[in-house]
Amino acid sequence: MLSNMISVILQFQRFILLNLGVTLAVGIILWFGTEKFGFQRRNRYIFAFFMGMTSRQILWVTVSWTWLMFVLSLALTGEEMTMVHLIFLLLLAFARLGIRRDVKALPMDLAGGVLLYLALLTAGVMREYLRMTRFDWMILLVCIALTLTAVHYTLYQFMKDMLYIAEERSKAHEKTDEI
Repeated sequence: MLSNMISVILQFQRFILLNLGVTLAVGIILWFGTEKFGFQRRNRYIFAFFMGMTSRQILWVTVSWTWLMFVLSLALTGEEMTMVHLIFLLLLAFARLGIRRDVKALPMDLAGGVLLYLALLTAGVMREYLRMTRFDWMILLVCIALTLTAVHYTLYQFMKDMLYIAEERSKAHEKTDEI
């Protein structure tokens, strides 16, 4: 049992390291970028986004960031896709359901997770074909396009989630102004 858990954790070691590194880098950039606050400076938008977030919104950003870093780590490292990766993507989709509380979005999140898995799995098969059987420029271009499409879709979802949070906070702010 313990060896199974360790093997699963080892399958995610690249994701964990990339997530840790990029999160620290972004945190340091945000820290230095917002070190001196001023209403006349651009950094007020960063402050405005993160100030006064509810725990639900923070969790939403965390799940969305985890989804983004997971797909980026799989795309950049070319890691072999296993069923554990699909299960993790589906767990993130259910986490999004629990946070957003919108059952209508669940089929899209599940379909997106499965399609991302299939795209990255197909890109992995293409990379293996290029490495072991025969190198072909067209297959390489399709593999690159498929990987970039998966990353682009994930970036789109991340930005859409951030916009959703901003709109949700704006609506809550308008309600408090009316009262």
